Amino acid sequence: MLKSVKRLQNGESFCVICLGDSITEQNFHTHGKLNYVGQLTEWFMYAFGRRSIFINTGSSGKSSWDIKRSIGEQCARFKPGLATLMIGVNDALKGRSLLDEFTANLEAIHETLEENKCELIMLTPNRINVSLDSPEVVQRRDLPYYVETMRKISLARGIKLCDINLEWENLSKLYPWQHWTMMNDPLHPNERGHDFMAAIIKKYISEQNNIGKVWDTNTGLVFWE
Repeated sequence: MLKSVKRLQNGESFCVICLGDSITEQNFHTHGKLNYVGQLTEWFMYAFGRRSIFINTGSSGKSSWDIKRSIGEQCARFKPGLATLMIGVNDALKGRSLLDEFTANLEAIHETLEENKCELIMLTPNRINVSLDSPEVVQRRDLPYYVETMRKISLARGIKLCDINLEWENLSKLYPWQHWTMMNDPLHPNERGHDFMAAIIKKYISEQNNIGKVWDTNTGLVFWE
């Protein structure tokens, strides 16, 4: 169970901060549509009423190093009850040699949030096609190792993990062409990709807190059937 969501169900109110890079940031990749953060904002309002305010701190180029440096100030400023963290795509630029530092960064972020009584949901990022020869992909071919590190940290520290990367991979295995319909470029999901990620997160939260079928009232997985 997500204790923070239970608090919302019980009538409490608090801020939700969404930490990440350009995939979390609301930008041109979604062609004027809401990204996954915007869709979660609307869904939380539908599911729990006006009890949460979402703060999107995603910014292009951010890595776990940046978030580690800023998380304390953000906790002091916003006093969040729940945080989501989607990271790894820019961290992967550093290669496998810094996986230990990546681990330490995530642990430090989690500890800071815990100290501020803020629950964390880690979100693995969307899949990228590491077979491409484009420079932005070649530089990030170690992303699968960073995603696997997130999974290991989740198990070791008991952090909630919504594994978007795994769901994306499973979909790509069933329908290989589907990956490209959800991407705006080799790294960034388009509006369809964000629909997919939002649906996965809604389903995850719904199952964690036995909310039922509320998750598929706004968007669902029907667009590829």
